[in-house]
Amino acid sequence: MSVEILGTRIILWCFDVRKNSIFKVVIGDGNDIDDLKEAINEKIHAFASHELKLWRVNTDQAIYEELLTDELKNPAKTIRETFSDVKGDNIRVVVRAPDTDQPVAELKRHMDQIAAKVDGVNSKVDGVNSKVDGVNSKVDGVNSKMDGLSREVKRVRFAADAWYSAIGTPTKTEKGKFVQENGVQIDFQLDLTKTYKTKSPGKDTHFSPLLDTRKPDFVFIPSDSPLDPLSVVVVGEIKKRVGESFSNADIGHAISFANSPPIGWKYLVTIMESSPERLGWVEPSLKFGEETVKLVRSIGVGRTSVVYEGIYKKDISVAVKMLKKANYLSCIERERAVLDQLSELDTLHIPKILFHDENTLVMTPLGVKVNNLRKPDIKDIINTLKQVHLYGYVHRDLRKYNFLRNLDHSKEPILIIDWGFSTKNCEDTAFAGALECMPDLVLESLTNEKNIAYGPKVDLICFVRSFYLMLHKPSMERVAFDRDDDIRRRAQMVLNFWKDCSKSDVWVSIYQAIEDLDYDKLIQELERFF
Repeated sequence: MSVEILGTRIILWCFDVRKNSIFKVVIGDGNDIDDLKEAINEKIHAFASHELKLWRVNTDQAIYEELLTDELKNPAKTIRETFSDVKGDNIRVVVRAPDTDQPVAELKRHMDQIAAKVDGVNSKVDGVNSKVDGVNSKVDGVNSKMDGLSREVKRVRFAADAWYSAIGTPTKTEKGKFVQENGVQIDFQLDLTKTYKTKSPGKDTHFSPLLDTRKPDFVFIPSDSPLDPLSVVVVGEIKKRVGESFSNADIGHAISFANSPPIGWKYLVTIMESSPERLGWVEPSLKFGEETVKLVRSIGVGRTSVVYEGIYKKDISVAVKMLKKANYLSCIERERAVLDQLSELDTLHIPKILFHDENTLVMTPLGVKVNNLRKPDIKDIINTLKQVHLYGYVHRDLRKYNFLRNLDHSKEPILIIDWGFSTKNCEDTAFAGALECMPDLVLESLTNEKNIAYGPKVDLICFVRSFYLMLHKPSMERVAFDRDDDIRRRAQMVLNFWKDCSKSDVWVSIYQAIEDLDYDKLIQELERFF
């Protein structure tokens, strides 16, 4: 029976000394060493799991006897406690199976016992065969009697005037005979075209960011283009007629139809032309001087922009960020300026700009969304924020959705994105960001309708509270900064939520590290959760 995975699934690379082979075992960080032995035994299939000996190592080199110094003897110790400091794809466990050589005399004794059992089985088989011979003789007697009965039946059949099956009587009807003599094959006159073939039901465009707030009833896409909103060339609206004629509102721009009697038709289709800018569409490819970036698909919609996956030089995936409205022009200008300066850090955890124009940023790498953080992410994020703060910037919007993972890199590093609302350290400015992870200082300033002086502590508390929400997943409504309702009341609700949460000694130590701006201590406290 397979070992039940407890806790977070992890992969341990194992080295079998007996076969000089490497294999991987999937186990949970909440399982113990005894569970690990059972999981390993499922791979090597030879011994009882308690007979295996395990040593902990952390190397990508050849395994030598001198390395086997850390034997895993405590069966109750968890995987999380045992392998807390291993890194990368190194060998984590060395496995040694017990010696199975047995004396020859012992082997001969087992073989003699098996031979004796086989002789006993053979004697029983001989007895069964004798009984089968008796049954066969009885069957032969029955067969001879059946032959005699068969001859008697034949005599009765041939003596009768007519047999039951009426042999020689024709079964054709007059209609069937006529069809066979005069009928011709009639081919099906209609060819099955693509219109009638089974096909996908289409694609719902109601939530497409490319069409902004419009909800068309149908769209036209060229036959040689992919089924994607980027390829839409015509939008159609259908209005059902109510009463004797259509109203002017239903007719729209097709005024000429108002003078035609609605005879023989029930629906009016109005096709209207508009500019791509007004509809919120974008061209499928963008030019930046001599360079071209091809858009593949939309991957996200933020408060200020739409983000697309793009291809550059045929094989380089990029993120293309385009403004939704001219009102947010300052956000993209701020993000470009900040990323240009932070590029001096040459870090894996901040995107880099390849091209830009007044409303577009083309950045690399292209990341994917994360639902939970890994232990190395804690150190990477906090150390990156420390460097950013030394440059005099505060991100001020460190929520879950602004962390991505770069799967194209071997280390799969975490990315901190969306720098459009970043500000200078201690700059007095209006609120921007998501309420759910804001520190108490910001929430209290909102309830009192005061501007906020953002500093490094705001970023650290935002990150810690985002980590808390990812870790515990409480029921809490996300509140956007530009929502029309009473933001003061919303801020007070979030403030009350955080006052009821994280009251343990661990969280007290975390907030004290933030208060002291002790980045290293904060890393240690948060890594305790893994």
